[in-house]
Amino acid sequence: MSADLAALARGWIGTPFVEGAAVRGVGCDCLGLVRGVLAEATGRPLIVPPPPGRDWALDRRLDPLLSGLARHADRVGKADARPGDVLVFRYHANVAGHHCGMLSAPGRMIHAAERSGVAEVGLDAWERRLAAVFRMRSARD
Repeated sequence: MSADLAALARGWIGTPFVEGAAVRGVGCDCLGLVRGVLAEATGRPLIVPPPPGRDWALDRRLDPLLSGLARHADRVGKADARPGDVLVFRYHANVAGHHCGMLSAPGRMIHAAERSGVAEVGLDAWERRLAAVFRMRSARD
């Protein structure tokens, strides 16, 4: 099912960035993209923390994005990441995870950004910020 998640995420490319939203073709933020893709795949909503706010980055001990994803997914090693896995990034080493996307192919991800909306990009500029990789439990083969 992991590859299916990557294919579903590709269907969101071009969706505008709208903070807190999770509607394909209408708007989403980074977490909304993940929530929307997983809801399409499973037919049920993903219960996660509210969208990342500016205060999330203040204290790594409160890492709500990682703890929210851990309710629905298993953390896997970075070297074991495969298409469809959820990637979580930290903007700085000592802060909470603040951005996420989905691995679409080796070295590529689909994510939502304020300037571009949902797009597929290379991971080169992001790899040093990669904090965690999660595989949805329903996506295990």
